[in-house]
Amino acid sequence: MPTRAYAIEDGQVRATDVPQKTADPEDLTGAVLAGRYRLRRLLDRGGMGYVYYGEHIAIGKRVAVKVLTSQTASSENHRTRLLREARACSRIAHENVVDITDFGEAPNGSVFLVMELLQGETLAATLDREGPLPWARAKSIILQICRALHAAHRLGILHRDVKPDNCFRIKRGGNRDFVKMFDFGLAKILRDGGDRPLTSNGTIFGTPEYMSPEQTRGAQVDHRSDLYSTGIILYELVTGTVPFRGDHFMEVFKQQVSAKPTPPSELNPAVSQALERVILKAIAKDPAKRFASMQELATALTAVPTDLAAMDNTRAGLAIIAGGQANESGVLAGTAPDSETTPATSGFGRSPSASSSDRSASNSGSQRAPRPASGEIMVPQQAMRDLISSMNSRERVYLFIIVVLGLSLLLMASALVNR
Repeated sequence: MPTRAYAIEDGQVRATDVPQKTADPEDLTGAVLAGRYRLRRLLDRGGMGYVYYGEHIAIGKRVAVKVLTSQTASSENHRTRLLREARACSRIAHENVVDITDFGEAPNGSVFLVMELLQGETLAATLDREGPLPWARAKSIILQICRALHAAHRLGILHRDVKPDNCFRIKRGGNRDFVKMFDFGLAKILRDGGDRPLTSNGTIFGTPEYMSPEQTRGAQVDHRSDLYSTGIILYELVTGTVPFRGDHFMEVFKQQVSAKPTPPSELNPAVSQALERVILKAIAKDPAKRFASMQELATALTAVPTDLAAMDNTRAGLAIIAGGQANESGVLAGTAPDSETTPATSGFGRSPSASSSDRSASNSGSQRAPRPASGEIMVPQQAMRDLISSMNSRERVYLFIIVVLGLSLLLMASALVNR
């Protein structure tokens, strides 16, 4: 029976039905997975799945548990992608990469992975709030990203979706900018012949503003594509914006391939010539003109000076590539999330900050363009063919009409703009 609300209007009592919240049938809060993990609270949800604050029943360790929706889990590609993420992070075993400890099947037939529980925020959220960072602080952050990717590349693992949304800031000891990289779901494992390709040749996937030119073309990529994306993050760290943006992903693709980036020092005069040279080399269009490895990039970044006061904040980054073995993980694991921090959720379609366009670019008061929306685009040729082949004749007609209308609108908009 619906709940009713009563109000007195003009001396008359009027009753209205209050809509009831419908329970989400896919919400597994309270469930126990694999007989070991109790899901205490839902932390985040998106188009592809849910992330829960969970607890290991036997030992009481608090963890984050990522579960695909039933619809997403029905796709073998998505199940394989989640497993690939678990395998990649487990193989890397590095302090700057999120620790994934388990993988299994949920009671509803979906799949899940268990990872360390982190408190903090994404680098994207930091940039939304603070804009360009001082070089001393940006240096420590970017060197940790270099370190994480270097560890992955040594094992033949390419991330292929390097962006601020996949870099998580936490506090460890006295370091408020300790970085954890996650979301290796698009990772390509070069030295493991047993990994089935998730995409066919010519597939384009990733986040346009951070994709390398070769990635936008659907060409074969190597570790230098991750290096390019790291260069884009560095550009954004010190200027507050990415070098290439547009209203449509194809506009961004075109710029990634052929447009020259605005020199960072023109957007932020505090960027030195030495730093600018490193950034522009990292985002060179031709992979052969970039740094040969994350090690080489880190060495060049380390050589860019900071003042003595700032050096204290970057000591951990000066020999950032040396060693590479993981320290004991579990940063803030075993501590329940509080209201002032956001747990790492290894993104399931998080929405961008609504207020990012209101942030100023620098002390000069210039307005900073909003950051790119969180998420990724995917243009899979084989997947599209599979989708169309699964449709009945009426659904194909509807799809054809939608495509024609969409193209017509684009042509009309283009004509109006060019008048």
